[in-house]
Amino acid sequence: MNDALDAMEAAADASDQKPGLITVETSVWIDSLSAAQKSMPKTILDDIRIRNIKVAVGSRNATKILTRRGGRRWSAP
Repeated sequence: MNDALDAMEAAADASDQKPGLITVETSVWIDSLSAAQKSMPKTILDDIRIRNIKVAVGSRNATKILTRRGGRRWSAP
């Protein structure tokens, strides 16, 4: 995911093309991505963020990164 975020940042011509939201399927978060977090939210209301980009974790979410405009730019294999 870090490689995808780096590539999106480098390729963005405008701020609305930069990463704006990361959606993650619950099992992917539990199995791998949560281990990389330096600090964990203390309550359900606290935001989860990766590199200051909000992360939405849910059982119906596909793991992908959306631009600030909302277009999908990267999906997990």
